[in-house]
Amino acid sequence: GVNVGQAVITIQNATNAYISDSVTVNVNEVAEDYMIIIGSNESNPQEIKVTMSKDYYATITQGGKVVTDKTVIWSLYADDQVSSTTLATITPNGNNVTVTANSNSQYGYVQLKAELEDDPSVEAWYRIRIRSLI
Repeated sequence: GVNVGQAVITIQNATNAYISDSVTVNVNEVAEDYMIIIGSNESNPQEIKVTMSKDYYATITQGGKVVTDKTVIWSLYADDQVSSTTLATITPNGNNVTVTANSNSQYGYVQLKAELEDDPSVEAWYRIRIRSLI
């Protein structure tokens, strides 16, 4: 279907008009899925140096249009997307979050996760490298 509505399709035999059939087709509006995009206005947002912070935001869309009445829940994991991490911490503020690299000398990767508050099956991940000041 191209548009929402109803259409009747009739098929008729070209040599015998008495042979025909019709079918009614209903095209219903389907709600498009939500999607989360994690972004940042920081330079080089894929990397945070030890003791530094960077800000990130979640943009929620439905059918390609930005939705402003939904919120996300932020969490931070180790690079395996399962284990907890000691490399960084997060400070959530609605659909924004600050990621701060801890002051220890370790380095590696963390995974920032945003999930839709009212539908946790809608999620987005963002991989961030934690590295030394040098």
